[in-house]
Amino acid sequence: MNIFAFIQKLVAALTILGVLWLLLVITRLSIGISDNRLHQFLPVDAAISLRMNNDVLVKRVIYDFLFQSDLTKDERKQLTFKGEGVTLPSLGIAVSKEIIVFYEDWNKKDLIGWLVHVSDPKSFDHYTFESENIIKARADNFGCILILSTVPENDDEKELFQLYADDILVPNKDRSESRRYFANASKSSIAELFFEGDPGGYLQKSGVSVDFHKNELRISGEGRKNPLMDYMTEQQHYLIPDSTTNFLEIRAGALPDTLAKYIKGILQEVGLALPDIVSQQLILEGFELDNFQGNMAVIPKFNGIFRLSGKIDIVSIMERLQDMEPTVKITSPSSFEVGTVTFHLKHLSENELFIGVNEFIAIEQRMDERFFLLAGNAAALFTIEGKGFVAQMAQLIPEVKNSKHFLNTLEKFEICATTSTNEKLIIEGVMSFPTDKQASLEFLKYIMRF
Repeated sequence: MNIFAFIQKLVAALTILGVLWLLLVITRLSIGISDNRLHQFLPVDAAISLRMNNDVLVKRVIYDFLFQSDLTKDERKQLTFKGEGVTLPSLGIAVSKEIIVFYEDWNKKDLIGWLVHVSDPKSFDHYTFESENIIKARADNFGCILILSTVPENDDEKELFQLYADDILVPNKDRSESRRYFANASKSSIAELFFEGDPGGYLQKSGVSVDFHKNELRISGEGRKNPLMDYMTEQQHYLIPDSTTNFLEIRAGALPDTLAKYIKGILQEVGLALPDIVSQQLILEGFELDNFQGNMAVIPKFNGIFRLSGKIDIVSIMERLQDMEPTVKITSPSSFEVGTVTFHLKHLSENELFIGVNEFIAIEQRMDERFFLLAGNAAALFTIEGKGFVAQMAQLIPEVKNSKHFLNTLEKFEICATTSTNEKLIIEGVMSFPTDKQASLEFLKYIMRF
């Protein structure tokens, strides 16, 4: 290796230390022996927990940058982060170490919690958040930050959550499923996610890890079957999307699975309130920005098959939609308009309903062992259409433009869950870039564009 090229990479590497897992600026960085112990403070009732191993991530990115990359001069310039107009308050958090984020419903209030290592106790203690729905606590070199869904109603409720934040940082010997998973996780993974599972969902006690491997970001893990759910893979109707169309396929089980909640929100957005959904397949093509009586609306463009818990007819659905005038316009006995987007309805069986923007999309009957699937072109999440000025400007927003460009570079994106011969569920996923790319550096370049 040319010594000058190596020095150039080394200087750039010192610059990119300012980027750690979507954090834009780090004022101080010290990479030492891993001290990943935050899972011991994880609440036993946390529904979802995510650990980001920033120490592993930074070491991996630096190694790939110095010894595995073959960046062009333009790409190296792209990695020169100036930090203009970007500041990070001195919270005293050691962002070079692990960080755990969890979601919990406590005392009838949703909250997102952050467990962190504290590098500067004085700064952490003295920093004051402007929002009253943020609570923080510290014990030695460990910190807890709770972000409540709503502002506490009074001082007594605020004190209650402050006591809870303090209590989280009191060590105990409880060996919950999530704590056991994080304690035994691979030392090479850059992140781990543990999902407790909803009573009505397929996935239960599921843990996945994320790691970089050459040009791929790999996801692997396993969970348990819900004993109250039927995992039979009988023949069902499935959409066959047009291969020339950019789309993201979402296949999920019975509500209230996490993604299924998102799907229910999409249906409500276009004015549909259906009975309980047993399972669904959704082909998302993007979003349409439209103006309703002076208000901007985001209309999802999708084709979907929804398997319902009971019978329902199109006539009753159309009757419900008529009550939503003028937001919804009935165009035929089996179609309606929301803004400039037309949706079609079709019965596939007594409990299977098609709703979509493409009236003549191909449909087939088959069996499929993958009851959960997220695959296709994830850039569909950032595909925005519309004729107005706002729609055109939305496509130029850095978060939209850069994310769409980044996701379009993927050669494969797929996450799925299948049943195994025992009581376990197998979870696998991959995000792959062209073979001449390093996945870690592609993520780095994506972050540096902001």
